[in-house]
Amino acid sequence: VANFTKLNWTNRAEISGLSLSQKLAGVAGISNLSTGTGIGKPVIRGLSGNRIAVFAQGTRIENQQWGDEHGLGLDENGYEQVEIIKGPASLLYGSDALGGVLYFSDALYAKGNSLEGTFGSEYNSNTNGWRNTGASKLSKNCFHWNAFGGYTTHEDYRDGNHDAVPNSRFHTGDFKTSLGYPVKN
Repeated sequence: VANFTKLNWTNRAEISGLSLSQKLAGVAGISNLSTGTGIGKPVIRGLSGNRIAVFAQGTRIENQQWGDEHGLGLDENGYEQVEIIKGPASLLYGSDALGGVLYFSDALYAKGNSLEGTFGSEYNSNTNGWRNTGASKLSKNCFHWNAFGGYTTHEDYRDGNHDAVPNSRFHTGDFKTSLGYPVKN
């Protein structure tokens, strides 16, 4: 019997953590493996790295280098939910998915004839780090359009003695868009 969990992103206030892996660690059976620099990797049923398959937009994501300082390489912005598949059913996604599968489902379009927008910001005092995100969704008749963007910046990490850890700073940005026009036959 496989375990199947859906983590819905719609109420992000209930999901704590700055990194995607930290947010996933809130689900039973998943933990976060981190070196303390804000980069983390999910651990499912005790397995991590290349034993976890990641899918986004229906495509297997193969950009993980799984070194100490390489995370998922995927931003949660623009996804409605992540489906976490644990147990024997995960092997349907490949023999290297022995630990499990993270399947990210795209955000839904706005409801008919409406415009939706959001903006969010998170702060991390340990690295003087900021994460700013924004989203815009438009639905007009049969036309649907989504746009998501985010920018993250962190200074060097400060240890317990308040000393900077050299070269632990990072900056990253992302942009995702989708367009839909359903045609009735």
